[in-house]
Amino acid sequence: MAVSSRFPRRWFYTRDNTRISVMLKDPLLQPVLITMADLSPVDSLGRCGVNQSGTFTNVADQRQSLQHVYRGISTNNSASISNGSRAMDYAITGWNADGSFDGVDTTAFSVLGILDAYFQIWMALVQDGRNAAAFSQYSTQFKTSMDWFLNDSPALFPAEWAAIGVTTNGVSSLAMTLRLAAILLKEPSYVATSNTYVTQIGAQQNAAGWFNENGGFDSHYQGINMWRQAVLLNHVDQSHPMDKIAKLGFTWWKSRMIYPPSSPAGKIDGTGNSRTPVLNFGHYIENIIAMAFWARISRDRGLHDQAYRTYRYALTL
Repeated sequence: MAVSSRFPRRWFYTRDNTRISVMLKDPLLQPVLITMADLSPVDSLGRCGVNQSGTFTNVADQRQSLQHVYRGISTNNSASISNGSRAMDYAITGWNADGSFDGVDTTAFSVLGILDAYFQIWMALVQDGRNAAAFSQYSTQFKTSMDWFLNDSPALFPAEWAAIGVTTNGVSSLAMTLRLAAILLKEPSYVATSNTYVTQIGAQQNAAGWFNENGGFDSHYQGINMWRQAVLLNHVDQSHPMDKIAKLGFTWWKSRMIYPPSSPAGKIDGTGNSRTPVLNFGHYIENIIAMAFWARISRDRGLHDQAYRTYRYALTL
């Protein structure tokens, strides 16, 4: 699908334009989300990634459901949403009554990955006025899994929980997921827990704005943080601590983007990154989604144009 670098001012300043379901329909994001879904195929049984080998190996790979549903909302493609639904159906085949999941490679943060995807999907479908029954039917299972993750998995996976202190993108995912779950499951206790993790995000932020990722900054994982924080900001007001933390994070992240006349325009600078010194095509796709979200949150048309340049640069990789 062709994509233009310019968009009608009416689109950019649409009222209520920071709802995720609205931002997904950005003409820039449509080809990006199509590409992202194409990179994450779902087979006829709903299996994704390593699970396509024939064995339920890791529930985290079923989070690719999100790419397909986001593509479906963006392009009004019901078949893509059905692909996402089939992937979530398969995830549930590995669910256990205590909230854990099967899979020899499934860990605590594999479960967080599927929770992150599940609640983003459900909320986006609700916001878009679509029938979310294919996902909401699993609300009891995912409520149990959320409680397993918070209450049982720390003792089972202590090393992973210790790693939260140096991988902030996981904390951002958890804070966002809890806030969405609080709304969708009508579970107010999750709000306080989400706020606790927002405080932790702030504690893991450098004064310059970057979030700690394995002891340093990382422009790619900064983008992952900004994506999850953008979703969370949909559901809090400007007095919430997340607002100030996220905006400072955004300022640093934007400083890693190469704008014209510097070259190559559209590149994200990975120099000094603690985890991804060289960004691949998939890294760029994730960052472009976050850039498009933040262009609207910050009402920064220049950033929106930069997201287009970054998409064009990513196509050269």
